[in-house]
Amino acid sequence: MNRRLSQPNLGLEPASDIALEPVPPRVRSALGIDASSADARLCLSTRLMLDGRFGEAWVLVSADSIAVVESNGSGFGSARRVALSDVESVYIRRVTGGGIVVVNERGAHN
Repeated sequence: MNRRLSQPNLGLEPASDIALEPVPPRVRSALGIDASSADARLCLSTRLMLDGRFGEAWVLVSADSIAVVESNGSGFGSARRVALSDVESVYIRRVTGGGIVVVNERGAHN
């Protein structure tokens, strides 16, 4: 089932209400968050990179942005960040064993 959100209403809850996956220090460093950060609303790992290849990536949703960092074989590259105010639409597709989330940035063309 595909669901399209025309307005980016992510319904974020305080971090204490959402189970956050333990984030390794090297990922925290790449995302620019410290161990005591209350800014993280959701942080999770994924086995798919932004281009669809298999690999380690992490997604962080904060009060004002979505950030993704990907493994480059010897660590993590720079975080790709999109401000929530720049999110034009979000597509969510459930698939067996997981799901796909596509965030479209206002003004970006693929």
